[in-house]
Amino acid sequence: MKQIILFLSLLFAVQIGTAQDTWNACNSTVTVIPAPSYDSTFVLEAPSRAALQKGMANWVPASSGGGASYLVYTALLTQSGTSAPVATVLENTLGGTVVWSYSDVGTYLGNISGGFDAEKTGIIMALSAGFESKQVIGGDIYLYTYDETYTPSDDYLDHLFIEIRVYP
Repeated sequence: MKQIILFLSLLFAVQIGTAQDTWNACNSTVTVIPAPSYDSTFVLEAPSRAALQKGMANWVPASSGGGASYLVYTALLTQSGTSAPVATVLENTLGGTVVWSYSDVGTYLGNISGGFDAEKTGIIMALSAGFESKQVIGGDIYLYTYDETYTPSDDYLDHLFIEIRVYP
C-alpha cells in the first residue's frame, strides 16, 4: 500500500514538473497567462474619507500620479415652488462658487464667474421622479425638469445628483 502511495506521489510530481504552461486533469485545461509587460497598477483615489465611504472614489493609473484631468463640481440639488435650487456641495475644485437660480417653470440656471465653456464642460445627472435635461448656453448651465406628460414643472429636484466636469 505504501508503495502505491509513493508511486502515485512520484507520478503526480512528474506531471506537475512537465506541465509548465498547461495542466490537464479530468479533461479540464488551465492555461497560464503571462504577466503583461506594461505597468497595469491602479490606485483608489477619493477626495476625502467621507467621499470614499459614499462610494465616490475612482480607480486611476498609479503611473499618472493620481488626480483627474478635469475640474469638478459635484452636488445634490433640491428645489420647491419658485425658489432657486439649493445645492448641497459634495466637491468643488472649480475655483469658484456655482450660483443656482430660478428662471421659469422647470428651468434653472447655474453660473460661475467667468462662465462655463460649452466645448469643455460635461454634465452628469442622475434621473429623479421627473424628466430632466441640461445644456450649456452662453456660459450658463441650464437644467430643465418636466412631469410625465413632458410639461415643464417645478418641484422635481429632490437631492438630484449633478456633476459638472470642466476640462482644460
